[in-house]
Amino acid sequence: MKNIFLLVAVFFFSSCYNSKRGSGKIITAQRNTGSFNAIKVSNSIDVDVQQGNESVVTIEADDNIIAYIETKNNNGQLHIGLKSGANLLNATLKVHVICADLTKLSASASSEIITNGIFKCSNKLDVNASNSASIKAEIDAPLIVVEAHNSAEVKIKGKTKDITLTATNSADIDAQNLQAENATAKATNSGKIYLFASVSLSATATNSSDIFYTGGVTDVTKTEKNSGNVSAIK
Repeated sequence: MKNIFLLVAVFFFSSCYNSKRGSGKIITAQRNTGSFNAIKVSNSIDVDVQQGNESVVTIEADDNIIAYIETKNNNGQLHIGLKSGANLLNATLKVHVICADLTKLSASASSEIITNGIFKCSNKLDVNASNSASIKAEIDAPLIVVEAHNSAEVKIKGKTKDITLTATNSADIDAQNLQAENATAKATNSGKIYLFASVSLSATATNSSDIFYTGGVTDVTKTEKNSGNVSAIK
């Protein structure tokens, strides 16, 4: 027991020693990443995304921690996170992104992605949030696939023809202001989904989950198991 306590103490003080506290002096720096059409964010970093003619990444952070923020282009997917071992305290971490098109938005580990204005996508867009992350987006795309897991939140509006929504483990998806024709939705383990569909809806809710729909859809196929609920918004 004494050895365990000693190991915990060493780990705790080592973590404190390696922590970096933000200086309070905020600076900006532009990163040369090349072109990309997908964005993946982690490590509690806030990112805003705007549509433009070229790919631009600008970091806004304390002057003594800006070097700890990683921006890597992996085959057209921009990865935004912290360098391995970085432990930041009371720091400002914001990333401003401009790109021409989007195929994927992914946020994890308490990160947040917000789009500024409506983003028009040429093809399918995948949206994925997990582990208490948040995504708020206004999208115009022919097909949108949204997944939220482990207490994550996704709020999406705009328009699409087809949408697929999945919420698990206390995650929430609010897509009732995303005008879709056809929707497929699945919620499980206390997941919650709000959606809009005007033509068809296939919905499955299990294990104390809820799916609420609007949009005047009449072609509804629903499955409810283990206290799951699928119902129209009144």
